[in-house]
Amino acid sequence: MNEAEFLRRQLAAERQALADAARRTRTALSREARRLEPGAAPATSEAFLGACAAYLLFGIARAAARDAAHLERLRRRCGRTPQGARAGSPAPESASLTARLEEIVRAAEGHRAALEQAWKAACADRRVFDLFKDKLSTCAIFISEILFSCDPQIEASAERHYTIEDWRAVASANADSILEERRLRTAALGAQP
Repeated sequence: MNEAEFLRRQLAAERQALADAARRTRTALSREARRLEPGAAPATSEAFLGACAAYLLFGIARAAARDAAHLERLRRRCGRTPQGARAGSPAPESASLTARLEEIVRAAEGHRAALEQAWKAACADRRVFDLFKDKLSTCAIFISEILFSCDPQIEASAERHYTIEDWRAVASANADSILEERRLRTAALGAQP
C-alpha cells in the first residue's frame, strides 16, 4: 500500500468512526427522550454523553479542517477555466461543489462551537444539561446527515487532481492525531451504557 492509499484509508476510517459515534449518540439520546416514567434513572449517563461530546468535537474539528483543505485544493485545481468557457469562471460542477463545501465547513464550525459552549455551560451548571443534550443531538444529526454529503464528489475530484502532497495536507494525520482519535473513540465506546 502506498502512502496516498494509507492516508485515504485513514480518512475513511475516521469518517466511519465519527458517523458511528454520531449514530450511537443519537440512539442514546432518543432512548433518553422516550423515557416517560417520572423520576426514572436516566437511560444515558452524563459520563457517556460527555465522552461522546469530546469525540464528536474532535471529529467535527478534524472533518472541518479536512474539508477546508479540500476546498482550498478545489479552488486551486478544479476552478480552472474549462475549454470554451469565459476566462476566470470555474467549471459548473466544481463551482457547485465549492459552494456546498463552503456551507458545510461554516455549518461544521458553527455546530462545533455551539456544542463546545453548551458542554462548558453544562459542566459549570448541571441545570443546563438538557440544553447540552439538545446541542449534542443537533450536532450528531448534522454529522450523520450532512457533514459527509460531499465526499463522493470530493473523492472523484481528488482522484483526478491530487498529488501525495495534497493528500498529506488534507489528511493532516500523524501518530498523535491518530492516537488521540482512537483514545477519544475508545473513551466514548467504553462509557456507553
